Amino acid sequence: MRGNMFVPIDRLPPILDSLIATGRSAGPGRPWLGLITEEFHGRLVIASVTPDGPAQKAGLQHGDVILGVDGKTPETLAEFYRDVWAAGDAGVSVPLDVMQGGAKRRIAVRSMNRLDHLRLKSSY
Repeated sequence: MRGNMFVPIDRLPPILDSLIATGRSAGPGRPWLGLITEEFHGRLVIASVTPDGPAQKAGLQHGDVILGVDGKTPETLAEFYRDVWAAGDAGVSVPLDVMQGGAKRRIAVRSMNRLDHLRLKSSY
């Protein structure tokens, strides 16, 4: 399936006016970490980090394995993102448990609104 934004039909009515007017939903953004994660052999592996993004600033790197989000162990990408988003709004610190260089570490990543990183006007 191709596309860059999908909204479940039952969640569309409350944000439809804002999407039409501004191209995005109103209110605080979800926490964005600035990383791309892939499922690989049953593990969540960081495929890349955005230059100067929150993940890079926190020391995360390509190849690190995500073991958990604040002590919860996501098994899929969908679970990973749900756990990150459950941490709060953009700006919240998200504690990630990772395997980095053969050692388990907990790294707090200060999230941000993705629009701020892209230097677009945030909707809040």
